[in-house]
Amino acid sequence: MSLDFTLRCPKSVRDQLIWLKRQTGLSHYHTLCRWALCLSVADPRPVRLIGTEVDSAESEGELFAEGESKSFELPWYRLGQRDADILADILRARAISEGMEPTREVLQKLALAHIERGLARMMARKRIRSIADLVQLAPTHEPVEISHNSAVENSDSAD
Repeated sequence: MSLDFTLRCPKSVRDQLIWLKRQTGLSHYHTLCRWALCLSVADPRPVRLIGTEVDSAESEGELFAEGESKSFELPWYRLGQRDADILADILRARAISEGMEPTREVLQKLALAHIERGLARMMARKRIRSIADLVQLAPTHEPVEISHNSAVENSDSAD
């Protein structure tokens, strides 16, 4: 089941996304936020849920001279797109594994905290110049080998 909320991302997140968009050529914030979320969730260490609230001036829509809001809003359905339900389940599992009740508010804060941590890791690599550089940040895991013969043997022995 997907989540129905909008993330209010602070100006610091917006500034990081602007830089990453310029470097990678990706045209949408939600794509970079999804990468950041996944990069952070792959790390088994818990995130800290501090500083996830946008201050009241930003949440009231105070504008820059250029007419841009200091913060931006990202609806969950846009962040997750076709994988919104999967990402929601991953966040719920993560909340439970870290001893948190997976309420709407907790999941909202957890999602933003993971996006912030993932973006911080992306930004730490100042040599990011393309999408290929982002792919290099993805964690590697040992491939799982499935023996085709043992699966056939097991199904034969069931008869």
